[in-house]
Amino acid sequence: ETFDANSIPVIEGGIEETQTLIHLPFDYVFFTGSENVRTIVYQAASENVVPVTLEMGGKSPVIVDET
Repeated sequence: ETFDANSIPVIEGGIEETQTLIHLPFDYVFFTGSENVRTIVYQAASENVVPVTLEMGGKSPVIVDET
């Protein structure tokens, strides 16, 4: 089973971009970034009941597949 190339968007940005994106209807959010922005992401996700993975250690979450 593989993901469609359009199924997993990767978006880079700061607080302004984050505040725009957090109101979109995502099924799951992987976030890598600062603790300040993490709070914004976590609060918005909890209000919309969206599961999240928050990474503050400077490492990006990844998807591992067979390719």
